[in-house]
Amino acid sequence: MLSPEGESAIVRNIAVSKEKFERTKP
Repeated sequence: MLSPEGESAIVRNIAVSKEKFERTKP
């Protein structure tokens, strides 16, 4: 089980990755 802060860090990481992916799309 992840700690809340660890989980939020992962969620933020996914959000950043998704944002980068969206930005690189033509």
